[in-house]
Amino acid sequence: PGMMKKKKEKKKKNEEGDGGHEEEEEEGGDAKKQSRIYSGLEEYAKLVADWVVAMRGTISITPIWSAVDLKSCGARRTAHESLNTLLLHAAFRLLTSVITALPKASRASLASTEGLIPAVKHYFALVSGSRPVLKQLGKKKGGKMEFKGSPYRFRTDTISLMANLATCGRAAQASIVGHGGLEALMSQTYIDTNNPLQKEHAIFALRNLCEGNVGIQEQISKLQYQGVCSTKELAEMGVKVSANASGNVKISRCDDK
Repeated sequence: PGMMKKKKEKKKKNEEGDGGHEEEEEEGGDAKKQSRIYSGLEEYAKLVADWVVAMRGTISITPIWSAVDLKSCGARRTAHESLNTLLLHAAFRLLTSVITALPKASRASLASTEGLIPAVKHYFALVSGSRPVLKQLGKKKGGKMEFKGSPYRFRTDTISLMANLATCGRAAQASIVGHGGLEALMSQTYIDTNNPLQKEHAIFALRNLCEGNVGIQEQISKLQYQGVCSTKELAEMGVKVSANASGNVKISRCDDK
């Protein structure tokens, strides 16, 4: 009986040992499966990134200037003007989702796609900015502004993509800043009803650019108010811009006293 008991105990230990090996093999199989998924996502995203870069010279987003009552909170939903801009918008959202899902090493590889960050900044510049409506300036209260329109949420999703690209390592951060992304993002911290959450995404993008990057932090901390820059476009519109000592900007007609 004693021998039988020992044999049963030995058999039980062997079974437990085999079970442990099976669990290890199962865990290893899951890791390989997840690695293949990440690899597939990265390859697919690179194809999309290459398409975004290749279409840079062929997709044009026509500036749409639309008057907006500054006191109104009504949403303006500007439609896509072509299938290409719709596909570009979809590509930006897809790349943002993939970057979020990928491990850090794979993110850096995707962000290093030649021409991707300059292309994103190029599209971003096409839909950024605002200008005053001349006829609404002067002494009239409740004036209006004309905002450069973009397809609904296009600017927000472009900023969101830049925010995620900023998490792809120092090289990506340097590329964004080097192509004027820092100044562009800092100028988007305002509310636009055609681009909900634009301000929040811009702040998040700035946070990601500064994370772990002392150089960019110092660059921002050294920014100082220099004054108002007059442009040819403002002069052609008959508009002048002034600012007080606190940096508050005032826009008025050139013939206003």
